[in-house]
Parts: sequence; C-alpha cells; structure tokens
Amino acid sequence: MCARKPQLFLVSQASGLIIPAHCKAYACSQCGPQKIRRLFYAIKTQLEKWELVRFWTFTLTNRLFETKEKHYEALREIWRRWINNVRRSKLLRKKTKTFSFVKVVEMHKSGYLHLHVFLSEFLPQTVAQVLWETCCQEVTGHKGHLGQTYVKGHRSARQGAWYVCKYVMKLIHLMEMTFRKYSKSNDILLFPKKITVNEWFFIRTMQIDQKDLYDEIAEFSSSLVFIKHNFPESLEKSG
Repeated sequence: MCARKPQLFLVSQASGLIIPAHCKAYACSQCGPQKIRRLFYAIKTQLEKWELVRFWTFTLTNRLFETKEKHYEALREIWRRWINNVRRSKLLRKKTKTFSFVKVVEMHKSGYLHLHVFLSEFLPQTVAQVLWETCCQEVTGHKGHLGQTYVKGHRSARQGAWYVCKYVMKLIHLMEMTFRKYSKSNDILLFPKKITVNEWFFIRTMQIDQKDLYDEIAEFSSSLVFIKHNFPESLEKSG
C-alpha cells in the first residue's frame, strides 16, 4: 500500500475488485523505486535501437538571472529554439537533422541547472555551438559568450538510461520547484498507452464510515469481489 495515499482505493465497477491506489510519485518510498525502474528499462530499450549513444552537455551562464526559476525558463526556451534551428539548418545532412534525443536536467553545485542530452546521430560540435550561442543571445537579449556545448563521447544504452535515472532521482531530493525532469523527441515512445475500459473509480475510506463501505461500493457494482491480500484487514472485518 502507498504510504502517501493510505486511504485511497480503486474499485472496479465490473467485478467489485478493490485495490490500493498509488500516488506514482518518484519521491514516494513505495511508488518511487518501481517507477524509476520502469523508466530505466524503457529508456534502455529505446537507446539500444541506436547505433551509437552520443552524450552531450548544454550550459547557460547564470550571471544574467536573478532566480533559478528564470534561468531554467530561459534554458528551456533556448533548447526549444536550438532544436528548431538544427532541424532547419542547411549545413547539416537530412539524416543528421532528424536525430532522436533523450534529455535530462542536472543541478550544478551553484544551484543552477544545465542539460545532459543523448543524441542518436553525429552532430558537428562547431555547428551545435554556433546555433546554441545564437539561441542564447536571442533569448537573453545579450551579446557575447553565454552558453557552451560539450561532447562527452559515447555511452552504452545501459549507461545512458542509468544517467537519466540518476539525475531524475537527484533532482527530487534537491529541488523544490516542480518541472519536468526529463524529456525526449517525439519519435520516442517510452510508455505505450494501454487501451482500457473506464470501469474504475476512486474511493476514500476517510470520507465514509467503515461499516457503510460495502454498501457505498455496492451502489456502483452489484457483484463484489474482495481479495484479502489487496484489501486492508480492518476494513475486511468491518463487513
């Protein structure tokens, strides 16, 4: 049972099956390990499809920003423009411009963020740097050297997935601001959506008396099926 949602359950309207609900948060002691394990294998599966996994780092100076939030907003906008510029660049081959990527955010010792990116295709560092510098100047409105791109060599699919999961977990414990810790290109599907019938509904045991729990659920489902190891013992006895 999820420690963050101890009194929240899912009930099937078709069978009456009752199972504990989960918060599905990385910070949860019960849900977090399972969710990060699922993320690891999903990313590893995708990276294994690439011939080489190229490890890049993108940075933005922090001297122009008053807060970490504004710095990250600018960094996110610069990345969006950089991707668009790379896709449209006439200096690159078509195969190079259609690369796939997995991106994750890491916090520097200063508290500001930078990007680690895994690319599927070779990208000339000189072209990447020029485009990145141009985007930095456009977003910040300043001239000069504002950002840097680094190529850190090749990584295996397992190493790449491990890096992403490590930085995701690191941010959970260090950051109070809520934002997306990782992202990927549109051609990558990490978690295919399951086609299911909308037959489940939530119920909170704290909102109703335990003695009336079964009657409350019976209004939605006529045939109730209770699984002992999935249902709290205290509620089971109250029936």
